[in-house]
This record gives sequence, structure tokens and C-alpha cells, in this order.
Amino acid sequence: MTEARELQQPASQKSAPRLAFEVTSIGAVGLTLFVLLKTYAAAHYSLTTASALLTTAPLDVVLGTLTSYEYGVMPLLALGAWSWAVAQWKASGWSLMPVAVAAFGLLAFLLSPWEDLGFAVLGLAVFVAVRVGLELAKLAAAAGRRFAWPPLRHTVELYFVAAAFWIVLTTLPNLWLPVEVVVVQSSATREVVVGVVLTTDERWTTVVKAGNRQLVRYRSEFIESRQICHLSGAQPRGRGPLMNTWRKPYSSPNPGCQTLLNRMQVNPVAGSLPET
Repeated sequence: MTEARELQQPASQKSAPRLAFEVTSIGAVGLTLFVLLKTYAAAHYSLTTASALLTTAPLDVVLGTLTSYEYGVMPLLALGAWSWAVAQWKASGWSLMPVAVAAFGLLAFLLSPWEDLGFAVLGLAVFVAVRVGLELAKLAAAAGRRFAWPPLRHTVELYFVAAAFWIVLTTLPNLWLPVEVVVVQSSATREVVVGVVLTTDERWTTVVKAGNRQLVRYRSEFIESRQICHLSGAQPRGRGPLMNTWRKPYSSPNPGCQTLLNRMQVNPVAGSLPET
């Protein structure tokens, strides 16, 4: 028995690098597919615009998209951290790691907007209630005969997978860059476009219209002004975290795009605003 274990040990050690390689490869492929899908959906399924979005800065796609998920992800981090800490406590009692994870969950809880937190808690409660209800119905139908139901933690895990999938799916067409009101003033014309500045250099500035996602290019010397704004219908509504609610109501530092247009008393070029 001892010799068999000694023979098996090198094999397990050799498999560790291979496992790490497989995990890294799967992660790289998954990240690549996500970037491709994100740029394709954000371009309103135009291959030309998708290519332009992808070739500018793929890392910006990932980082900007992750930032746009924070409203929905913070509550999931809080619930996930507390679920894991409770599971570890039941399995082996309290230790430093569960306490640290529970503290992280508290921080994520305080940074969560109350609307998103309530939605996350309600979703988890529905998943657990459905699972418990099905189990009780099966037990009653079987007249006391027990069924081999999976552990409750599998239902919780399924909820987090479904919630993450829902967040990604519902925000897939959203752009990851801030929307701006760009004023273009040439010698003959003056245009106002609402969109995201994709690239800019000394010669050209490329803008993606926030409405129809059309690509337009202007000479950089003609860009008179740029101001970041909040575009309703294309960006999540601003809302503050729980830790800020008892001090003062949340107010976004960025004005609405339509508010800026009204102040300027101008109409943007066609395709700048989403169709209502």
C-alpha cells in the first residue's frame, strides 16, 4: 500500500502543471469569446463597427465592462461571501479565512445599491423556495419514500451562475465607454454628436454614435468641446451604495445628455440618441 502511494505521488504532481495549463487555456478562450460577443452586440451586430471596437483596445473592453457590472455584482459578492463563510463554519468551525471572507461580504454589502441588493436577495430566496417546495412535493407524493436530492448548496451555486448569466446577457449591447456630447466646429458647419470617443490623435477623432452605433470621424482640430454625460436608456441609472444613503441622497456628478443638449439649445446629428 505504501509503495502504491509513492508511485501515485509523482503522477499527481505531474498532473498539476497540466491542470493549471488547461484552466489557463479555458480562461483565455472564454475571455476571448466574451470580448468578441461583447463587441459584436455593442456594435448592434455590425461587423464593421465591431471590428473597430475590437481593434482599438481589447483590454479596455474587459475593464470597462467589468466596471459597468458593479451595481449588480456587489450584492452577489456579498451573498456569495456570506454563503461560503457559513458553509465553512458548518464544515470545520470558524477560522481566520471565513471571518475575513465574511468581513469582505459586509464591505460588498455596504457598497451595494439597495435596489440591486433587494433584487439579489429576492432571487436567491425564490431559488431556495422552489427547491424546498419541489423536495416537499416529491416526499409527499412518494408517501415518505426519500429521494436523493442534491445538497442545498448546489441550488445556491446554480443561483449565482444564473444571476451572473442574467447580468451579462441583459447588458451585452451596452457600450463600456462613457457617453459624451461632442461639439464639432469647422469653418462651414457646426455639429453636435452624442456618442463615445473610440480613438483620438492629433489628426483624427473617431466617435461611435450612442444611438445607432455608426462610426463617424472628425478632424481633431475641429473638436470644439467634449463633455461626459449620462444617457438614459443606454446606461444604468446612477444610484448610491447603502453606506451613503443615511448621509444624503445620491446625485450623479454627470448631467444627463438631454439636459446638456437643452442647455446648448441644439439637436444632435441623426443616430446620436437611442430610439424611444
